Amino acid sequence: MVEDSGHSEYEGEEIQGAPPVLSRTELREKRLSEKLTVNRYLYQQTQQFEHMLLDAPDLQSLLEVLLVSMPRHFSFRVSELWLYDPEDVLAGLIVGGQRYGRHLQLQHDTFPMQELYDLEPDIVVIDATDSRMFEVLKSEHGIEYALLMPLTDGGRMIGSLHLGLQDDSLVLGEAEEDLIAHLASMISAFFKLAVTRQQVSQLTLLDPLTQISNLRGFEKDIAREISRARRADKPVTVLMMEIDEFDDLYDNYGQRRGHFVLKKVAERISSDLRATDNLARLARQKFAVL
Repeated sequence: MVEDSGHSEYEGEEIQGAPPVLSRTELREKRLSEKLTVNRYLYQQTQQFEHMLLDAPDLQSLLEVLLVSMPRHFSFRVSELWLYDPEDVLAGLIVGGQRYGRHLQLQHDTFPMQELYDLEPDIVVIDATDSRMFEVLKSEHGIEYALLMPLTDGGRMIGSLHLGLQDDSLVLGEAEEDLIAHLASMISAFFKLAVTRQQVSQLTLLDPLTQISNLRGFEKDIAREISRARRADKPVTVLMMEIDEFDDLYDNYGQRRGHFVLKKVAERISSDLRATDNLARLARQKFAVL
């Protein structure tokens, strides 16, 4: 008869350097601790992000927070924002939106956004096997997962925010879903407020004759661009222009002809500008391009 004492000794042998075997209770407690740590981190990041939303003074700053600061803050790869703009109201309010490329899209129809969600829109994480991945974040490579956040106002879709991930590190339990849903509602509220403020502010920042920025609007634009240039370590160029002998023209031909010349000059300069350039009327016959 062959003795099996050697087999028994092998079963009891511990591998040197291996981690200790955890009991089911210990394993459950460890997983609970890890989940609490993730929840605490997400909660803290969300709180900090709410302060970033509060600190955004206007629509342009809010877009910068959502499209630039947000993915960095939450360690996402990229952020993409779709906004419902059937009458091109937002297109007229957003200054320099072209700098975001495909990451900012204004939609004339809500159908493309509604197709991303169920009948009652709610946050959802999708992966590369989901057909919706062919619709969002098209300009990015290496995105395997996406967090979709519907932006609503009174049950009406006003936008959709998409955050891209390279891996499945974002695991959403009930608590995490509630937290992100709360964040989506906060973003919706701040966006609606920013649009209202921008509409009111635009009335005081535009020259009523030429419909380009006035001195106040120019001061606001140049402060924003200088801050952005400092962050990117890039230069800013300002071109100053003045209509020669405008006072003589005004005195000899009157206000009507003078206003006609001002409007035509503004139109002519605007026709040669890039989408990211800003034209302003600083004084009677003085213009500036930023």
